[in-house]
Amino acid sequence: MLSMSILRALYSLKSENNRTLLSFFWWFLAPTIDIAVLYFVFSILLGNKTEGFLFVLSIGVLYFNWFSTSVNNAANALVGQRHIVINTNISLYSLVLSSNLSDLIKQLLVLFVFLFLVAWQYNLSGSIWVLGITLIAEFTFIYFFSLIVAIIIPLIPDLRLILNVIIQLMVFSSGVFFSAGNVPVEYQKFFFYNPLANIIELNRIALIPNYVSSVSISEALLSLALSVTCILFLSCLIYKSFKVKVRKVI
Repeated sequence: MLSMSILRALYSLKSENNRTLLSFFWWFLAPTIDIAVLYFVFSILLGNKTEGFLFVLSIGVLYFNWFSTSVNNAANALVGQRHIVINTNISLYSLVLSSNLSDLIKQLLVLFVFLFLVAWQYNLSGSIWVLGITLIAEFTFIYFFSLIVAIIIPLIPDLRLILNVIIQLMVFSSGVFFSAGNVPVEYQKFFFYNPLANIIELNRIALIPNYVSSVSISEALLSLALSVTCILFLSCLIYKSFKVKVRKVI
């Protein structure tokens, strides 16, 4: 299954690049535009002079965009490939995995360039090992979250509209353009129930020297592990309950 999913992901990337004038340069241009616009709004217009804010913002945007893009693309992984679902016995979760893998490849290339820029600006801290853990954790979270969405959308098409609202809410509840320390103490426990908030905060701790966080690495990792485990069990339950019905509906 994995080899087939990888091949489908590579074919998808090649097809996507052939449809655009700038080809794979869009993988780097799109997040750069997002970061530039948000930096202009929060730093120039609103006067945020926090030291290292550009890198704080960049980490939030890169890791959140990976999540939002992957989930939106995977939302149509089954409906958009109806002929494959109907005419073959291919596993539904492999179609979702193919979609997620293509976005993972793009994210890895973008992160490599970003890490080069961070290393050029700062001396990377001894917590750089956290990056590998958060990378695996976010891909796991994205995959199982995408699987839930991809399974439910054929059954409840209106979820496609609700999904956009959910992602918008998560932008403001994941610390994309603010540090966890800005969240009132009484709400921080709820803030870190969000796995994306933990992932973004952990990467800021690992990459930005002297970054002051309201949570320790061990606390954030524990919270992240619990939330990802919950989404894993939920996705397995939903997949097992509705996989047969989804094939009939599609």
